[in-house]
Amino acid sequence: MNTWRWKSILAVTLLIGLVGCGGQEGSAEEQALTQQLQATGATVVRTSDSAEWPLSGTEQSIKVNGELVEVYVYESPQEANADAAGISPDGRKVKEGVGRDQITIKVSAANSPFHFYKKGRLIIVYNGSNSRVINLLQSVLGPQIAGS
Repeated sequence: MNTWRWKSILAVTLLIGLVGCGGQEGSAEEQALTQQLQATGATVVRTSDSAEWPLSGTEQSIKVNGELVEVYVYESPQEANADAAGISPDGRKVKEGVGRDQITIKVSAANSPFHFYKKGRLIIVYNGSNSRVINLLQSVLGPQIAGS
């Protein structure tokens, strides 16, 4: 076969691969979370809104039934566990950094209640009081790890 044919075959193979991946954004865990929430009847939409928590995971914002929910994805469950360990039980303080460089960020008590969940490589934060959203998150993620 000549070079032109090899290049054509490679181009077609790449295009087929890209088409097969179309529409699937985020990690497998994020996709599973979205599918599980939708299976419970929730409306889930990716959004560019952001809350800028001092967590080290890669942030993705979604709206669950119109409510902003922050999803942080980590390279490993151990990294997610390390960040989760820095969240105060009431969710009002989050430690950032390590060792001597570690600082504690306090969140204003005037805001809505915070709800933190952890599942595998994900930490999920919901800053609100919509009981339907809280129940949906708990049904998919289990009990919250911090918050009120």
